[in-house]
Amino acid sequence: MKASNNRLFTYSLLSVLVAGIFLAVSLLAAYSSASQSGEIFIWAYLYTIGRILLLFGGLILFVLRLTIGKKVFASLPYVFAAITNILIGVTAIYLFFFHHYTREFLHDALWNLLMGVILAADILLTGNDRK
Repeated sequence: MKASNNRLFTYSLLSVLVAGIFLAVSLLAAYSSASQSGEIFIWAYLYTIGRILLLFGGLILFVLRLTIGKKVFASLPYVFAAITNILIGVTAIYLFFFHHYTREFLHDALWNLLMGVILAADILLTGNDRK
């Protein structure tokens, strides 16, 4: 059980670092090039494609988790999808409340937050049952 928790912690830390770096680079590039609309469009496009891929990727991983079980549970893609979806949702809420995000984008990102919470709850609540 302890090795599984260490692996889960390592996957979580790696996921937070990768997602955090990408999010920080995206936000810094978008705000530093506010006068260059082409670069902002590219980052917005990458964000939208990434958000959709993470949403449906998380859904596919969750369905695989329900059908296959232990093989997908607490793997790096599963943990990465959970943490990154949560970070997308929380960042969207933060940007919405500080008037940098429109309501339509917030509603789209809330689906990511929901998927991330479902995946994280699955990892945390059923972790000992799947050994």
